[in-house]
Amino acid sequence: MKVNVIGAGIIGAALAWRLTKAGADVTLIDPHPPGGVASAASFGWINAAHGNPRNYFDLRMASMTAWHRLKKQDATVPFHPDGTLYMHYDTDHDRHFAEHSAWGYDLRWMERDEIAKAEPNLANPPERCLYAPYEGQLHVDAAARYFAEQLIAAGGVVVRQHVQNLDTGAADHTVLAAGTASVDLARTIGVSVPLTSPPGLLVYSKPIKSRIIFHTLLSEGLHIQQRPDGRLVAGADFGGGSINDDVQAGAAEIFTRMARSLPNAALEYDTYSLGLRPTPIDGLPIIGQPRDAPGLYVAVMHSGATLAPVVAELAAQEIMTGHRDTLLEPFGPDRF
Repeated sequence: MKVNVIGAGIIGAALAWRLTKAGADVTLIDPHPPGGVASAASFGWINAAHGNPRNYFDLRMASMTAWHRLKKQDATVPFHPDGTLYMHYDTDHDRHFAEHSAWGYDLRWMERDEIAKAEPNLANPPERCLYAPYEGQLHVDAAARYFAEQLIAAGGVVVRQHVQNLDTGAADHTVLAAGTASVDLARTIGVSVPLTSPPGLLVYSKPIKSRIIFHTLLSEGLHIQQRPDGRLVAGADFGGGSINDDVQAGAAEIFTRMARSLPNAALEYDTYSLGLRPTPIDGLPIIGQPRDAPGLYVAVMHSGATLAPVVAELAAQEIMTGHRDTLLEPFGPDRF
């Protein structure tokens, strides 16, 4: 079976690898190197956070488990299960704790002295926070490169090419995993992929030799991680907001917030990135074969960082065998 995968971000690269492992003849196509555009500008928080319906939680939870499994199989997978501290406490956290604990999600309360021990460089720890030990961070473009390397080792092909029009007749299946570019590409064959593309502004410090923070830190108007290369990365929102409107001013404000939260770190500003998040209009993934487009399989979502391994596994299974896993049932493209 010949399969063309359009888009070499985290979803496309992971799915191409899975398809190759399953025995398909796979070509991964993107004008950019593996890692893509959105993946290279992703915060990479791996979570099954609150605010999602149960069926979406189940999909995200399955994918978090897949990330942990991959890390155990290969320590070079750039996933780091460091956990998350939800430090901006409000009553929503009480609901989150009650609901997700009932669903089997590992959440624990931390008091101020515990927070100070867990994050000794943090200024003014809150009185209380939620700790999610199963969550983590992913170096997303490195993960896309990892999957592309695995694809090539398994016999797949990566092609640097700009696709302007979809040609579903060029292979037995064409997988559209091109993020925000999927809208225009799908339109060339009369298919609607209803996405929004809120911007995501991230700021990076220069590398620090020592470990300054030990978890993903979430507070009001600020989220921070420390990358394996020592850089700190921070953002201010997950869904687009006014801080993105003036990029230079927004980047300066985010860096100031980060520096104030870690006053002993002597942070130095390095750079920023601005990525467009491919977000379906109902906030849920679009995964599956449109009824009126034989040979096309759509895989577009936010957050691809969290969802990549399980979506790759289940979508590859569906493409190769025709069997659609129940986890994917709510997320088909014909629901709109």
